[in-house]
Amino acid sequence: MPAHGHNTAGSSLLGWLLPALVLLAAAGTYLLLAHRARRRNPAQGWSRWRTTGFLTGTALLGVALPPPVAPIARRAANSG
Repeated sequence: MPAHGHNTAGSSLLGWLLPALVLLAAAGTYLLLAHRARRRNPAQGWSRWRTTGFLTGTALLGVALPPPVAPIARRAANSG
């Protein structure tokens, strides 16, 4: 029986899905705006390294935020 009568399956799905959706929305918005900036000023353009850095950071957050990894991250942070 789950602790305190909570539905742990539903809460873990929400705990995983919500951060994933937020990160996907942020990455999609960034890509859209980067494309617009590149189109608006073709001479100067938009740094592909900047886009790569943002997407890499977003992917790292995606790995660190899901609930199965969160307790490991907390233990690692508290042990150091």
